[in-house]
Amino acid sequence: MADRRLFLPLIILALLPAPWSFLPAQETPTETSSSQEGITFVPDYFFEVQEDGTPLFSQVLSWREVPNCLDYELILEDSEGTEIVRERTEKTSVTVSLRPGEYRYSIIVYNLLDKPELQTDWLPIVIVKAEIPEIEDLSPSAIYMEEAKFRVLLRGTNLLPDAEYTLVDQKTGNEVLAVEKKTVDRNETVELFLPERKIDFGDYLVRVINPGGLTDVSDTGFVVRYQKPVDFYVSAGYSPNILLYDQWVRNNWPKTFYPAGAVARVGLFVVKRRWGYMGPEIFTHILLMKGGISDATITSFSMKTGLNCAYKYLFTPKIQGVIRLGGGVDLNNYSFDYEGTAGPEMTSADFFLTGGISVQGYIKKKLFIEVGGDWFHTFHNGYSEGGLEPFVSLGFNL
Repeated sequence: MADRRLFLPLIILALLPAPWSFLPAQETPTETSSSQEGITFVPDYFFEVQEDGTPLFSQVLSWREVPNCLDYELILEDSEGTEIVRERTEKTSVTVSLRPGEYRYSIIVYNLLDKPELQTDWLPIVIVKAEIPEIEDLSPSAIYMEEAKFRVLLRGTNLLPDAEYTLVDQKTGNEVLAVEKKTVDRNETVELFLPERKIDFGDYLVRVINPGGLTDVSDTGFVVRYQKPVDFYVSAGYSPNILLYDQWVRNNWPKTFYPAGAVARVGLFVVKRRWGYMGPEIFTHILLMKGGISDATITSFSMKTGLNCAYKYLFTPKIQGVIRLGGGVDLNNYSFDYEGTAGPEMTSADFFLTGGISVQGYIKKKLFIEVGGDWFHTFHNGYSEGGLEPFVSLGFNL
């Protein structure tokens, strides 16, 4: 009796429901793990091609081994309680061929004296029919990154509510992104929502995987691209000067803020990717400053002309950030006035470096307002000049 009390917990643990308690009964082969002599094996079920060419599907009921037993007996009944399988085996699995429906099973364990030691409770098992999905059409055929309408309408048959959808790279055949979906018409039309922060330009197909593993890949796909391969733009606006250093400059131009300035830009974004746009930009900044020392007034007219490398990131289709880095030549003209008497004029051409950051807001499809600021450092002969040039510009994409 003591042995039986020890034996019982082992049996109960060994016969707990396993993952095969919910098995799909499929109509066509799916992806497999191994093949041998015409029989294709998949986890918990397999099919065998018969002489007439049709697949015969089977399910494998398995359980954990119970120590110190002779063998097992499986009893399988349908939903009406009719016994359809009774099989005794030394193995820890039995192969059956069941149609979709609800069943229950129980296992009897025989001890080494060939006597039934105990019988498990009746355990339910459901065999469901796995529908074969078929993608018939999808639209649109092109999605443009600038428009940010990352949706695809997919039509087909047997597109089950619990199906999963992924994008397949047409060039490599690899699945690259999982996508969210919303069923429009039950089992026939699905709207896919593409992850706009992850998807990059390229050619894609759609793969659908129904519960049970049956899958289909669209015959035609869609392309994600930009409407224009390059972006050409112009802008112009107001740009004062905030003079910060060095000491010699501040002594001659003691004010910090000089309002008489303007800026103009012409640029071309030749690299357009999901992570941003890049390209060259030509710019000109003009500035008029008045200063002086003792009895002399100095008027300076500066025109900086240079070349930037510009990078733009699209936060949204209407809000975009720009970073610039470059340099150029600063042409300066200095005129001197001594209490009403005109003095000599001087000119210089000096190299400068610049960098800046700004935000563009589109008020129409091609028209934008840009607000930002540039830092500059000019290398004059014998001294340096540096500061900030905030700006507000109006621009247009051509």
